Amino acid sequence: MGKTRRITRIGMLVSLSVILSIVIRVPGTSMSLDSFPGYFGAIILSPLDGGIIGFLGHLATALNTGFPLGILTHTIIAIEMFIAVFLFGYIRKKVNTSIAVLVATIINGILCPLSLAPLYSMGFFVAVAMPLTIVSFLNIMLAVTLDKGLKNPNQKGVIAKWMKKQN
Repeated sequence: MGKTRRITRIGMLVSLSVILSIVIRVPGTSMSLDSFPGYFGAIILSPLDGGIIGFLGHLATALNTGFPLGILTHTIIAIEMFIAVFLFGYIRKKVNTSIAVLVATIINGILCPLSLAPLYSMGFFVAVAMPLTIVSFLNIMLAVTLDKGLKNPNQKGVIAKWMKKQN
C-alpha cells in the first residue's frame, strides 16, 4: 500500500475516533467508543497502524475534552493505547482472535488504570477499572464484529468495496 493511501486511511480512522468520542460517551465519564477505530485499523491495516490510530485517537479525544486528567496522564494513556492495540493486532495474527481480545481487554481495562494508581490512588483504579474493562471489551468486539460482517461476500457499499481493495 502506498504512503498516501496508508496515511489517508489512518487519518480517516483517527477522525472517526474523535467523532465517536463526541457522539457516544458513557454517562458521567470520559469513556467512549473512541478506541474502536484503532482496533479496527489493527485488523484491516496492520498492528502498527492500529497502534498509531489508538495513540493519535486518544490524544485527539483528550484534546477535544480539555485533557481532563492532565497532559502527562493522557500522554501515558495514549502510549498504553498504542501498546494495547498493537498487541491486539499482533496476537490476533500470530495466535487467534479470542486470545487477542482477552489480552487487549485486560491491558486496557485493568493494567492501564493500575499503572496510573501511583499518580492518583488505588481508589482511582477501583473506580475506573470495571467500567473501563466493559467499554474496552465493547470497543474491541465492535471492531471484530465489523470485520467479520464486512467479510461477508454479500456485502455491498463503500466500506465493503474499500475492504475488498485491502485483500
